[in-house]
Amino acid sequence: AAMAAAAAAPARRVSRSAKRAEAAAGGAGAPKRSLRTATLTKTVATEASLRQANRETARRQAQIASRQKANPTKRRFTQEELLIEAANVTEPENERWILGRKRIMEEAEV
Repeated sequence: AAMAAAAAAPARRVSRSAKRAEAAAGGAGAPKRSLRTATLTKTVATEASLRQANRETARRQAQIASRQKANPTKRRFTQEELLIEAANVTEPENERWILGRKRIMEEAEV
């Protein structure tokens, strides 16, 4: 008697959007099970958010690539090159700056 009651139970109602999703899937191969409306909505929302995330990722990667083109790899200086530059360029500039400051201070005193 219980089996007869279960067999006589009405079939679950399927929403239009679930039917559309099933039709969009093509129906080829094994029959696709119908989804509840809430599940279908979450699935569609998840797919949409994944597409959006993929677009954002692609945009960020494009920005990084353009930045790398604008700023080619930085030059790496050896310790010897840094010392030569410090002795030949930076030190004379520092000395001129110090002498200039001294001259300004002396002129202010007079």
